[in-house]
Amino acid sequence: MCKQGLDSKELTRSCGSGVRPGKLELAADGCALEVHYESVEVAVLPNGQEVPQTTKQGVKRIKFELPEEDSGLPQLARQIVDGCKLLHPQRVDEVGALLAAAAAARRMAAPQPPPDAAQPAASLDARHRVSDLDRQLLREEQLRYLEAAGASATQALAAAAATASIDQLEAYLEALYDEELGPKTAAAAAIALLFRDPRSLGALQAHPTLLQALARLLREDAKRSAELGLSLLMSFFALSHLPQAHALLVQNQVGSLTMELLDLELRRAAHWQQREGVGVAGVGAALLAARPLAAREQRLALALARQEPLLYAGLSLLLNMAEDAGVEQKMVKKGLLSLLVALLDRGAPRLLVLATTFLRKLSVYGENCAALRESGAVGQLAALVPPFPGSDGSSCAEGSAEGVSQLLPSVLRLLHNLSFDDAMRQQMVAAGLIAKVSALLRAPSAHTPSQQQQQGKEWVGKEGPQLPRLVLGLLYHLSLEAKNRSMFLYTDAIPSLHAMLTAAQPPLAATCPELAALSISLACSARVAEEMARGGRLEQLLDLAVGPAEPAPAPQQGLPEGAEAEGAQPAAALAEGGEAGGAQPPAAALPPLAAPAAAAGPLAEDELAWKLLRALGEHDSEPVRARFAPALPRMGRLVMAGSLPPAAFAEALGCLSCLDIPGYHYAQLLRDTQLHTFLADLLAGSDAVEQEQGDVALSAVQAVAVLCADEECAGMLVEALHGLMLERMDDERYVLATTAAAARLAAQAPTRAALLAHAELAARFAELLQHTCREVARAADAALDAVAAGSEEWAASVQRLKFEAHNREWLQIVSQT
Repeated sequence: MCKQGLDSKELTRSCGSGVRPGKLELAADGCALEVHYESVEVAVLPNGQEVPQTTKQGVKRIKFELPEEDSGLPQLARQIVDGCKLLHPQRVDEVGALLAAAAAARRMAAPQPPPDAAQPAASLDARHRVSDLDRQLLREEQLRYLEAAGASATQALAAAAATASIDQLEAYLEALYDEELGPKTAAAAAIALLFRDPRSLGALQAHPTLLQALARLLREDAKRSAELGLSLLMSFFALSHLPQAHALLVQNQVGSLTMELLDLELRRAAHWQQREGVGVAGVGAALLAARPLAAREQRLALALARQEPLLYAGLSLLLNMAEDAGVEQKMVKKGLLSLLVALLDRGAPRLLVLATTFLRKLSVYGENCAALRESGAVGQLAALVPPFPGSDGSSCAEGSAEGVSQLLPSVLRLLHNLSFDDAMRQQMVAAGLIAKVSALLRAPSAHTPSQQQQQGKEWVGKEGPQLPRLVLGLLYHLSLEAKNRSMFLYTDAIPSLHAMLTAAQPPLAATCPELAALSISLACSARVAEEMARGGRLEQLLDLAVGPAEPAPAPQQGLPEGAEAEGAQPAAALAEGGEAGGAQPPAAALPPLAAPAAAAGPLAEDELAWKLLRALGEHDSEPVRARFAPALPRMGRLVMAGSLPPAAFAEALGCLSCLDIPGYHYAQLLRDTQLHTFLADLLAGSDAVEQEQGDVALSAVQAVAVLCADEECAGMLVEALHGLMLERMDDERYVLATTAAAARLAAQAPTRAALLAHAELAARFAELLQHTCREVARAADAALDAVAAGSEEWAASVQRLKFEAHNREWLQIVSQT
């Protein structure tokens, strides 16, 4: 809908005089388009000549209402162009672009949902950028730090605090040209205090010569006096908060001069450590750990502490100027990365927070990550991760506890960004980060009360993702390589992850996606999966998904002696490899039990929970699969109930299809749940199911293949599998599943005859011998061997079919000749 702001009759009169349309732009409020035009009045002479008399500038405002979906923007653009005579039909695309910009501005202005709900996998799939909230919090910390550190570090700032006045600006400016260093330092300190006052900032920026004078001092005299350098940097830092002043800073080469000054300070520190015979890294580690220092270390620590305010002010200034991508690129070319990496050895938490924040901003770009990979920054960052914060008091010094608490999340977010690089991920593993970061899961903040989890506030704090989310996201990246997953067995990660999973609230994709992703990734390792299943942990996860086990039913009247009720076969016996229950009564003697209502746990409808269970069950590990046995009836009834969402249903059926448990009495399961009937109906509508629910049909075929291992079950499933062998020939997974299921049916005498009643299946197996997938060819060969074992007649036929399949090209040439 659009509303024209100008009457059509008035517009017609204006056009009669002559109207030239001009610029088209979006109004400041984002609710209208503004068309600029010129209205020219002409006078007609008696000879008919038109003479322009006056020209008036005008703006036509066209209000509009944005549709709910962006797909309606092109139609709205056409409506606006058709309804406005000042807009040529060729400007439809221009109008559409402006409408798209208005829609984007509306989305930006709309209140954002919590980060864990709006972007459930942001910390997994994307790098952490320096957001506006990060800048705001860092700016507040910078102002507090520089105000306190500057006054205590320099006598000039302390002396000027009581006398600085904007009325004395010209006197201060004149003192900047004094030959002595003392008056220059005092004047620069007074000007720095004036820049800190927002009321004076505009006048100072507009002064015609002040910035040039300060830049000259930064170039010529800042290297001679740390006090003077700090005052100058604090002035430029205050000015850098104004985006419109960045051009002036670049014009006066403030960024380049600041980097030169910081590089000089680092070279001084290198000289000091060579003189004292101790390293900056060792002193920094001792300061962070609050360990006592030797005499030489104390002297070096005092010298480094005197440098800290100047380094902090210079980095803060550069970080503000780096908001311009072009300026940031020039800084990187001038050696900014090596400067920041050198600062990682310091023991000042707030300076480290600033340096890691700057590195996180730069690590978004791949070329910067390559330079950091060569610089060995991962080892320095790994040293900043304590083995266990606060466990022995070594990582939380009293004087810097607040700074240390801010440092660890900042380091973890930087490591998360660097972990997108494969080589740097291996450097992290080599530096022992799996063990160190896994230990952070034992921190009290990693195990939050369930009430906070229900509110969804424990994963995101004021500063961004909190410690558990950062730790889990980084560990997930470190677990991507299969060779690294076994290293988690030597940590306390598995019990901690299980405790967090049992306390998590569904849906996991919204409340704790990092926890689910890490658990699923680790479950892909057979050794880790066995550890995750031990100690009743798998049984607890199953209870959360399918509900707790039902109490043992009372003996039923009419049930033959020796018959067992559902679930009577103990899982422990299966885990030990024993056959359950001895001989079983014939199927006809066991009437179907009345299926109880489908149980459901709190995670029954959670797709990620079923993905985790499926990953645990896919391994060829009898101890793990045997622990699933008591839950199979509950799982079957839950799948058949039809109450699961499509995604959770697909994963639950896939979990059921991979549980080939040796010794389990599947026939009793089918009689109790009628699962084979459900699978047959599901496969009968496989085309429709596949379109709606992805790999459900494939999982159903795989489930049939598992159930075919039991002779009693096979007889119930022959008809369910028949007809699927010749469908979906282009899907290798589907062909492999149906061929494997048919091979199992053909291996059992009772079902072989029923299957071979369709003679074309043998020829189909022979064709699959030449399949490009080796697994499919192997399954087809096994199926033909099972068919050949049925009779001598079939053995001869199979031998002929194999000969023709292996010599097909030769036979074709012979037949052509």
